[in-house]
Amino acid sequence: MNFMDICGKYGLILPKFSDKLASKIEKLLPPGIGYPYNPVDGTANISYNLMRGALEEIIDSGEVDMVAVTAIRSFFVPYDHFERSWREGFRLAKEKGIPMLGVIMGDDDAFELIAKKLEALGMPTYPTPERGALALAHLYEYSLVKTFLS
Repeated sequence: MNFMDICGKYGLILPKFSDKLASKIEKLLPPGIGYPYNPVDGTANISYNLMRGALEEIIDSGEVDMVAVTAIRSFFVPYDHFERSWREGFRLAKEKGIPMLGVIMGDDDAFELIAKKLEALGMPTYPTPERGALALAHLYEYSLVKTFLS
């Protein structure tokens, strides 16, 4: 099961990005590959600039309530590309009041290295899509309770 399927299992709906937002993201993707709608897929050609740029566009768009970044650690992408781009995205999301979390799979050492740095900033990180989706579901439920009580 992929991240989207797991989110759906917990009642979360991933919004389809507008054509305007997708067009901005598409300009960051390598020509002819990837997917600029939700969920964005940078393929194995993912890079720091793509991740950072896509996060900025998504967070600034006003089209999302929460952001989840997921990655499968690849030897094609240096460790710091994930950590740096996600850290910068997290800071922007925090400024905008949008919760953000990360899921990094595929290499326990990569997860530990990246997670420690991001969690020191307050960004939750998870080693599996299931745990990340469940965290988003709990956050959503909490927001409903908080709204109900206010």
